[in-house]
Amino acid sequence: MRKSSWRTLVMGVIVAVVINIGLFAIIPHLAQQTVDIPLPLRRQKVKLFKQPLEKLPAPQLKQTKAVVQKAVPRPSLIQAPSLKFEAPQLRAVLPEPELVMTFALVTADVTVSQDYFDVEQLDHSPTLSYQMVPIYPYRAKRMNLHGHVKIGFHVSSDGMVSNVQILESEPQGIFDDAVLRAVVKWRYQPGEIMGESVTTRMVKTIVFNLEE
Repeated sequence: MRKSSWRTLVMGVIVAVVINIGLFAIIPHLAQQTVDIPLPLRRQKVKLFKQPLEKLPAPQLKQTKAVVQKAVPRPSLIQAPSLKFEAPQLRAVLPEPELVMTFALVTADVTVSQDYFDVEQLDHSPTLSYQMVPIYPYRAKRMNLHGHVKIGFHVSSDGMVSNVQILESEPQGIFDDAVLRAVVKWRYQPGEIMGESVTTRMVKTIVFNLEE
């Protein structure tokens, strides 16, 4: 313990000595810094010398004769006579149109004077809501026959099918019965004229083909 305390004491003394030596070494350098003080300016006497002016000869003026130019008379311009045209003022007096607005209320009474209407006469054509597919006849299948049947029928105001007629069939008499049994069970949304349901005459062609 005593050795360590002695060591620390000696080290502290050495450090203090080093710091003091450094301070004493720096102080002279700080004191030697000089401050530049401006020196006072000395006044010197300046002597001015007057130089005599040389006499210059007077300038000689040359006599010049004045040349007088004769004025040339300018040709006189003949003024053209000014023509003044006054455009005629036309005043068109148009009669004010009289607008007569008439309003007429047209009340259309849809009265069905005929039994049925064609599709071209309708505002809205009938739309099919239920369709029964015709049964392919057994004899036609066995004979590998195909063909078509063109029919005409009425769609009533309540959407029922009636008055079915065979207009054309190929081959004749093979597919007619199957078509008649199926078409009478079809149902439609009826056609309309000016919002009222009417009976419509329609034409359809039913094709029979084993490949389909």
